[in-house]
Amino acid sequence: MLVRDVISVAADLAGRGDLAAEAASPSEEQSAALKEEIALLVRCFNLVESDLSFGCFPLRATERFLPEDGKIEYTRFSHAPIGIHAVTARGREVAFEAGRVFLTLPAGTGEVEVTYSYAPAVKTAEDAPEQGGKVSLRLLALGTATEFELARGHVTEANALEKRYRDAIAAAGYPRRMPVLRARRWS
Repeated sequence: MLVRDVISVAADLAGRGDLAAEAASPSEEQSAALKEEIALLVRCFNLVESDLSFGCFPLRATERFLPEDGKIEYTRFSHAPIGIHAVTARGREVAFEAGRVFLTLPAGTGEVEVTYSYAPAVKTAEDAPEQGGKVSLRLLALGTATEFELARGHVTEANALEKRYRDAIAAAGYPRRMPVLRARRWS
């Protein structure tokens, strides 16, 4: 699956069959207006993938590092980390402190495995989404179509698509159980 596939389905969901066909297989004689709308769809896709990554379905990676002076600079990671979930050495958890520029570990810690979450890279139409598993093409397309309609000022259509988008998120397994908020009393 490519971003191009997602935006094609999103354009179709937004009732733009002409834009869907052009997004699926762009022609050389594409008008400036169509190019702008396809660029808008790609931006909307990037927003949706980022929102899903920060909220419902975080992107995770695990990498091995050999700390230098008890520190691992974030620049050494394959992706820019937004949250550190675990640091282990020889199968055991290691205490760590996540700073602004680096991860601090106890002195003498050897090779460690770091599990972290990260934000997705900005995509073009030719790139593949980083989200996978429970995040289907349909879910991404519904979110993209919702953002597209909002960007175009079509609030009624966006609200209808957002309900379907939220239902697709729930069907993918999030939230497993809605939190119950107790009523507060002020006296």
